[in-house]
Amino acid sequence: MTDTTAQPLSSATIATVEPARIIARLCKHWGHKFPVSHDDTQGRIELPFGLCLLRAGRAN
Repeated sequence: MTDTTAQPLSSATIATVEPARIIARLCKHWGHKFPVSHDDTQGRIELPFGLCLLRAGRAN
């Protein structure tokens, strides 16, 4: 039987020299319409169709 309650999942990796600045900028942009939170290493945007999690990390 297939689980129909699972949400679609999408992932992307973007190389940047200033991840904290990009996370803050995206959260500030979306914060006018949706609940957001962020710090220097992560961000959270609560969109109506799902949750967007942003994370700064080291490139592999």
